[in-house]
Amino acid sequence: MYSKKQWGLTMSRYVATYYAANNYAIVRECTVPDLKTYKTGICYPDPNKKLRLDLVAVNHKFEVVIIETKSCVNDFSSDQKWRKYLPHCHKFYFAADPKTAQYIENALCTDADKGIGIIEVRETGSPMLLDNIVFRRPARSHECKASILEILWHMALRGSGFVWPGKLQTGNTFTENKDFWPSAYPYRSSFRSV
Repeated sequence: MYSKKQWGLTMSRYVATYYAANNYAIVRECTVPDLKTYKTGICYPDPNKKLRLDLVAVNHKFEVVIIETKSCVNDFSSDQKWRKYLPHCHKFYFAADPKTAQYIENALCTDADKGIGIIEVRETGSPMLLDNIVFRRPARSHECKASILEILWHMALRGSGFVWPGKLQTGNTFTENKDFWPSAYPYRSSFRSV
């Protein structure tokens, strides 16, 4: 079937297709500076510490959604850093296969965790890509403490095809175009609200 790495990429594609179809700009594996929070509650980017976001999506209202993909229960259980992502977004989701999504839902049972959303990703065999994801639990909106301009700059840097200082990365818009999905796969059958 899929290796853990392949399943992570497949989940990212399904989820990204949903957000792109709903007019979000979305990038995968976007690095942003970690935020240092002072006693006053003010947050500043820490240039010495970085966070890598699996998926970050921004709509035209500048609402930021972060989606962390989990390939298995152990992948979720061993992740100690995901809470650091929360100040960088308005909504936060975990995306996982049905078994892992159920585990995550049971694990996130405190009041503070009830605002975390869960997306179940299935391999249905359906030709409609959006049929492969189900929002098990919607995310609640919260305050984004990070600078939206900083997030957009990092998304643009990641999407540009060049990394600092000017090195071309593979798999970007400046390399040969390859089919992301087979042409037989339409992306939409119906829209489900986030």
